[in-house]
Amino acid sequence: LVMRRIILYLLLFVANLSSTIAKDYTVVIDAGHGGKDPGAPGKTSKTSEKHLVLSVSKLLGEKIKAAYPDVKVVYTRSTDVFVELKERVNIAKKNKADLFISVHTNALPKGRVARGFQTYTLGSSKRTGKNTGVTQNLEVAKRENSVIFLEKDYKQTYHGYDPNSPESDIMFEYIQDKNMEN
Repeated sequence: LVMRRIILYLLLFVANLSSTIAKDYTVVIDAGHGGKDPGAPGKTSKTSEKHLVLSVSKLLGEKIKAAYPDVKVVYTRSTDVFVELKERVNIAKKNKADLFISVHTNALPKGRVARGFQTYTLGSSKRTGKNTGVTQNLEVAKRENSVIFLEKDYKQTYHGYDPNSPESDIMFEYIQDKNMEN
């Protein structure tokens, strides 16, 4: 039931883009985590985030292909493998992606029930404060990008990036601004 709701939500999101989708439109679907990076834990090893988002990502890709046969769908991974963050970006760049969808799930403490969805987009926001706008984007990015510590030679690859340093915060905001310009 939950997976059906997730797919329905994602399809509604993509359907809203239908007026902008051209024949040469490319969607890259990133099933978050994978391999040695399990993501959020589930009740069993089969329900860890990496397995759930892989299933959702494949189903989403199939639904997009069925609804929009001219759209090229590319996956960052189609099996349970670890794909480094920089490689996920390279896949999107190489395929000249018009849209990059990274699928993730959250974990809740025992006894809590999930209701609704969280959607993060790289965009500007007029809202400011501790849990909104750029600050919220930065905190989510830090949490999700902490996977770099699983990568071989991450210090060299990411030029000494430390997600907990003020310098990295400044650099991240600069990069986000440049991506927004693009």
